[in-house]
Amino acid sequence: MKTKSKIIFGIFLISLLLVPILVSAASCPSGCTVNTFLKYEDNVSATSKTLTQGDTVNLVMVAYSHGEKLSLEKLEIGSTLILQENKEGVEQTTLSYLYNNIYTLNTAILIPGTYTLKFSATSLSGEKDYSTLEIKILKKIVVDTNSPVVNILSPTNGAIYTVNKTQMVATITEDNLKECWYDLGSENVSFSCNDGTNTINSIISKQGSNTWKVYAKDLSGNVGSDTVVFTVQSPADTTLPVVKIKDPINGATYSSQRTGLTFNVQEDNLRFCVYSLDGTHFSSVSSPTNGDNVVSGITSINGVNTWTVQCTDLEGNVGSDTITFTVNIPVIDTTAPIVKISDPINGAVYNYNKTQMVTIITEDHLAQCWYDLGSGNVSFSCVNGTNTINSIISKQGLNTWKVYAKDVAGNIGSDTVVFTVITSPTSPLEITPIVPTNGEIIKGNIIFKAIVNKFSNVTYSLDSGANVTMAESSSLTFISSSLSLSIGTHTVTFCAKTSTEVVCKPVTFEVKEDKTDDKIGCKSCSSRNNGPLNETIPENKKNYPGKVSTEEYIYLNLDEGNKLNIIQRILLWISNLFR
Repeated sequence: MKTKSKIIFGIFLISLLLVPILVSAASCPSGCTVNTFLKYEDNVSATSKTLTQGDTVNLVMVAYSHGEKLSLEKLEIGSTLILQENKEGVEQTTLSYLYNNIYTLNTAILIPGTYTLKFSATSLSGEKDYSTLEIKILKKIVVDTNSPVVNILSPTNGAIYTVNKTQMVATITEDNLKECWYDLGSENVSFSCNDGTNTINSIISKQGSNTWKVYAKDLSGNVGSDTVVFTVQSPADTTLPVVKIKDPINGATYSSQRTGLTFNVQEDNLRFCVYSLDGTHFSSVSSPTNGDNVVSGITSINGVNTWTVQCTDLEGNVGSDTITFTVNIPVIDTTAPIVKISDPINGAVYNYNKTQMVTIITEDHLAQCWYDLGSGNVSFSCVNGTNTINSIISKQGLNTWKVYAKDVAGNIGSDTVVFTVITSPTSPLEITPIVPTNGEIIKGNIIFKAIVNKFSNVTYSLDSGANVTMAESSSLTFISSSLSLSIGTHTVTFCAKTSTEVVCKPVTFEVKEDKTDDKIGCKSCSSRNNGPLNETIPENKKNYPGKVSTEEYIYLNLDEGNKLNIIQRILLWISNLFR
């Protein structure tokens, strides 16, 4: 069979070699295309193949072109590139080039599913052709008959305990775990498990004999389990843990913050303890013991504090203690809050109504804030930092806006801005391009700029592309980010939009290469300086009468100066006086 396949493959290659030769012999006209062929080596007529994960398949890739060389050959699975070669191909005739390759694809790298293999070739001029094949990958099925290994480490099988057990530890050995559950004698309870040691909490044994079981199931449905039987003979515990907070002292008044909590608990079968500094939010105490315990890293508040400690034993009995104390730290504050209105700007003139005020308040102990737009005080919620006041509006003409802030000591700070609003709501919306202008030549990067006559959203579209929002750099003036454009002619369209009006203006401009640093040196200027005639003349440009550039320049010696006409000399002399 191998010999037969090789013979078929050889005939296939020879036929492909003859095709470009015959085409080239026919004097291929301009515009000839690239041709590609993609086949399975073992069956040249197949267009699809079914394989199992891990199988390999040989792919025969052939491409030929007429009239020019090949420059790029690619093999892809879907949109993923797996082989890319930049080869010109073997020249068959002066007008025909051939490329062929055999690639072995290992399906172990693919997940089960159907894929399209795509072989494409490109000529030097960019002409392309491609061929495709379909490949279907089946999942490799491995039969698993081994059950998970389960071993309960605690409680110990056959043991007798004098206290209730509240935890079970089991090891599970299985790479493909699906689910686990346990049974304490009443029902199955699922739990999250992993390959290794698993700890089950929030359970409790009963007095007398206990039978605890753990089950584990793998992805193939195999189930493993382990069972322990143990006895609890301790008498029922109905005594509450005794808890006493020793520091801070209940009812005391302190002149400094309390940063620690000391309590004592008396309980032989202690399970856990928690504390609360506000009566609702409880935090755990790390490893509480029978005796004194200390909680650090906490801080009281200035005023009345209520602190609570609760401890629970193995039987679920809860004991607690609560204290109330006062922290009174005298504060003498004579510094008023610092208030700064950042928007609107003091002294500014706006041609649209202002509907927002931004103020920065610096004060750690704020009590209240209010503002006055000229008709009365209005309270607002404020913070130490930036505050934004919305739902306000300026009036036509002169506006005086004030913001006040008061701290807990009664100190008041304020700031005032005075600005003017002059609008023409009846005039039509207008937009005026500033940069660039029609016919302008740009060298280097560019920042688009436009102004409008009333508040609006401003965008630009470059060469019929998507609209890009412009930023307001100052009142009714909008700019774009810095852009680096390709050399050639471009059209940018500026648009302004309000809730009722839309206006757009296109601008056509040209981008040229920036050669401002290219200058012609003057070899004789150092020895034959001609004073005012040492002016500038552009490189690679003709000198026309009456037209002298002062941008890119060389120094002129006497001989060179004598070549200028009288108008050029006068202009150069005047220009040099003002340099």
